[in-house]
Amino acid sequence: EYSQLVPVGPHFDVVRIAGLRGLDVANALRAAAGGTPGAIVHELYGREWVHILVSPGTVAGYRWPPGIRALGQDAVRERCIEIPAFGDDSCLLAWHSRPVESAPLVDTLLCHTVLIHELADVLTPSDWTDRPDPRG
Repeated sequence: EYSQLVPVGPHFDVVRIAGLRGLDVANALRAAAGGTPGAIVHELYGREWVHILVSPGTVAGYRWPPGIRALGQDAVRERCIEIPAFGDDSCLLAWHSRPVESAPLVDTLLCHTVLIHELADVLTPSDWTDRPDPRG
């Protein structure tokens, strides 16, 4: 089997983080979830994006830091992401954490909390200025 393009929104939303920072967040999620946080995909080329798959319709409920892409059903540019087949961790795409029955997707609140903690050293109060809180 090969990887396939899957639309964002109907089955999951995506939190997308580039490079080593993304791997740091993915590893911290693994630790926080006892080793099985849910589905996390790592692109092994280009910017080496880490895609954290969370429940559909949930990314819009959080204020995400600059540089983090939160993709939901309203995504305009990235409407699909590539998902590896379970038997194919190719040279371009791999499961950092596979979905399991007890955790098919990463908990969105856990993802947001871990991400903010991991980025604390680079975030400043001005990063949050003039950014509306979607929760009201």
